[in-house]
Amino acid sequence: MTHATDNSIDSADGPGIQLRRAREARGMDIVDIAQELHLDTWIIEALEEDDFAALGAPVFAKGHMRQYGSLLGLPTDDLMIAYYRVRGRDDAPPAPITATMTRPAANRNVAWAAIVLAVIVLGGLAGLLWFMSDRPLVGGNTDEPEPAPAEVVPPPSFDPGLAVDAVLDLPADSGAADALQTGASEFPADTGDTAVDAADDSPATNTPPPLPVSGDTFELTLRFSDRSWVEVSDPGGRIIYGIFEAGSSRSVSAEAPVELYFGLVGAVEVVVNGQPYAVPASSIRGNTARFVIGN
Repeated sequence: MTHATDNSIDSADGPGIQLRRAREARGMDIVDIAQELHLDTWIIEALEEDDFAALGAPVFAKGHMRQYGSLLGLPTDDLMIAYYRVRGRDDAPPAPITATMTRPAANRNVAWAAIVLAVIVLGGLAGLLWFMSDRPLVGGNTDEPEPAPAEVVPPPSFDPGLAVDAVLDLPADSGAADALQTGASEFPADTGDTAVDAADDSPATNTPPPLPVSGDTFELTLRFSDRSWVEVSDPGGRIIYGIFEAGSSRSVSAEAPVELYFGLVGAVEVVVNGQPYAVPASSIRGNTARFVIGN
């Protein structure tokens, strides 16, 4: 009875206390748990002390806690309830990669509406001015004499017989005809190939593939232009860790969300599914950067 009382789990306790009691009841130490879960001992210590901030994004803390609880046979639902009771409102996900810019879109709509309205007003004013300038003046001098009609000059008489004789008297100029034929032959026929070639040379618009979201598996590549320390983790644990030299690269298959931590952010190029990825400016602190892909 005493042994059962010592190993009982109080649902009001924090998740760290529940994990520690279950571990001690099994006679295991922190090193044993770390080896079973392939994690560092400091992660196990942070979980048992409810120090979730040390684990980075909440998704990693919850993922490690589920693995730890499953290893000890604890109900994961009870652990999650205890976790949210401890974290409360602090359990907020990091800033998403692609922010929804609704306000600028609304501003653009307002700007376009203002431009259209201005065009309508200017067009109305121009039409009104044209209409007013085209109307006759009321009350003006109507007694002005009308201009005299121009004198009509009759056309000269035409004798068809004289015209025929003049044409017959002209010498035949074969050189002029040859020149016309030669000039016409110098211009090639337009087959329309030029227009087709110009259309073929126009570049096609390439739409970049969408970024991965939570649960997606994607190819992650890091290329180093200078010596830098990096740490990359996904829900399964740490997948890239260490110091990499200039000119080296590292590619892995990762599951979103993935947390990345760079010691020298300017030396690391990030490639997601073969496409360059720009590190969010809000995640950069001096030479370091810490951000999440696929949250």
